[in-house]
Amino acid sequence: MSIWEEPYYGYHYHPQQQSIHVDDNGFDTLPPADEEKTGLISSVQDGPDGGLRGWIQVVAAFLLVLDGFGFITAFGVFQAYYVKLLPQSPSEISWIGSVQIFLLFLLGTISGRAIDAGHFRSTVLLGFVFQLGGVFGASFASQYWHFLLSQGIATGIGNGLHFTALVWLVSQYFTKRRGLALGFSSCGAPIGAVVFTVIARELIPRVGIQWTLRVMGFIILGNSIAIYLIARPKKAARKSGPFLELSAFSEPPYLFFCIGMFFAMLGLYFAYYYVPLFARNELNLGDDSALLTLIIMSAVGITGRLIPPFLADRFFRPLRTLVAALLLSSLNVFAWTAVASPAGLTAWVVAYAFTANAVQTLFTASMGEVTADMTRLGVRIGMIFTLVSFACLAGPPIGGRLVQYGEGDFVYAQIFAAACMLVGGLLVAVAKVKQVGWRGSWRMV
Repeated sequence: MSIWEEPYYGYHYHPQQQSIHVDDNGFDTLPPADEEKTGLISSVQDGPDGGLRGWIQVVAAFLLVLDGFGFITAFGVFQAYYVKLLPQSPSEISWIGSVQIFLLFLLGTISGRAIDAGHFRSTVLLGFVFQLGGVFGASFASQYWHFLLSQGIATGIGNGLHFTALVWLVSQYFTKRRGLALGFSSCGAPIGAVVFTVIARELIPRVGIQWTLRVMGFIILGNSIAIYLIARPKKAARKSGPFLELSAFSEPPYLFFCIGMFFAMLGLYFAYYYVPLFARNELNLGDDSALLTLIIMSAVGITGRLIPPFLADRFFRPLRTLVAALLLSSLNVFAWTAVASPAGLTAWVVAYAFTANAVQTLFTASMGEVTADMTRLGVRIGMIFTLVSFACLAGPPIGGRLVQYGEGDFVYAQIFAAACMLVGGLLVAVAKVKQVGWRGSWRMV
């Protein structure tokens, strides 16, 4: 079996096609008409793998992730604080964080189509307005619905307009090294989580939650200005077309990938929100020690954002590596049920942070593999983001309810999260098999 039989980052190759045409500028070009009929099925132009301008876009995407996912991933800090500040239950408070992720993914369909049509800058600028309004608005909040409206809904809308933009931006400049490029940009999530967690840990006891949020808001404002100045998207792929491409679900690789990632995201974020609470309630750790655990979790996540994507680009390809990351994440959460000491929790956090961050990076990097026509990548990304948004919305609150059902025991929620990721990993494996066949799915190149 030839390597060309396997689709790679949006291209479908036929065994008869043995070459890709590259012009003097390093861009992949369309094959002659007779070759297109017999070989390259997807007709799309791709850019070179990087260059100075390409890596500058990675920096822009990194800052977008830091402001968005970094702030959201640090919600464990706010979860632990709001439990003491507000009369609502932990499950109700977790809705603030889950609404952020829900809207981040839900708006992917709208933002993806708008970006495909050439409205990158206006989409990102509108996202800045909502995101900054939400963070600064939360600094004036005093009741549960205030935080839900500002920190949950407003920032969620802002990040929803941004997230598709960052994947689309990096994907325009990278093909074979797309996984690594997205890995570098997605490091903004764990780094941002560390930054915002440390800020919260140091400032909340000194100046209170209001000024802590304002400091975070000014950091996001500075990053937003830098992003707007350095982001340079290429020409839009499609000026017109539908917001949805329902025919994509008739392609088995895309369909199974979407369903698999729905289940995966249903269980993925429970640990991020509840590890500090677990440390405090189950292991009797103080607030500082509980937040330190979250900082370690975020910091270790950097390795999960870089090493698996590098291995995927070099040896295994993203979709295959994603399957392994999902199955290992499931195993890690099952192992969480046995954690009974601070040392055991630290060891577990290191293991889970590595695999869970790999999942989040490889999720976006794998989308090109299940997309036959890269001119439709924005819409395809948006549709799957919208689908998994409902899993992100429901996952943490379901976990919180299971903790309540267990009268404070986390085991039911842990098993639920682990089982969801196990099912997700198996379904994504089916997507890989549907893409290249059973024998092809085992090839490492």
